[in-house]
Amino acid sequence: MQTLFSLRRKVRGVLWLAVYGFLSLLPLVILISLAEQPQRGFWTELSVALGFIGFTMICLQFLITARFNRATAPYGIDIVLDFHRHISLVAVIFILAHPIILILDDPQLIRLFDPRTAPPRAILGVLSIGSLLLLVFSSLLRKKLKIKYEWWKSLHGVLALFAMLSALFHMLGVQYYLGGRRGQTFYLGYSCGRTICTDLYPGH
Repeated sequence: MQTLFSLRRKVRGVLWLAVYGFLSLLPLVILISLAEQPQRGFWTELSVALGFIGFTMICLQFLITARFNRATAPYGIDIVLDFHRHISLVAVIFILAHPIILILDDPQLIRLFDPRTAPPRAILGVLSIGSLLLLVFSSLLRKKLKIKYEWWKSLHGVLALFAMLSALFHMLGVQYYLGGRRGQTFYLGYSCGRTICTDLYPGH
């Protein structure tokens, strides 16, 4: 009986991981299908794909930390939070790869990091990445920096929300995959839906 119960927990855990992967890729797949403009070069599309996936993974972290009973049951909350930490690092790597690949493919794009001449959409992208890096380093070095947990928790939430909103408006400003009304409607609805779900199930 114990073996059967353990097997069921593992199966449920695998299913939740599959759901997470599906939700991470779904927006990109749908936006590509709704695209109203021709695709660009391989490296540009790869960098954009990594950026979209990384952004979606960051947004899904709000759901993970909301602590759904059904999601945490197969693992336990400690393992779920550990997964949250590691998958957040993967998401940040994807997001960092987005501008790095673009610049390696076209070095002239380094000008987008100059706040004196960069368009607002580029500045928002830089601010989003900067806040994500600050979030990661403050989390990894919290104990060494002797930051109180309550202060860190508030800072963590503010930085995460700021990074998400900055990235969203960055993508809307680029107006490529989100340039059409259908793409904008879907992505805004998808993002709002995740936020609403998190508010309805805030954890225990």
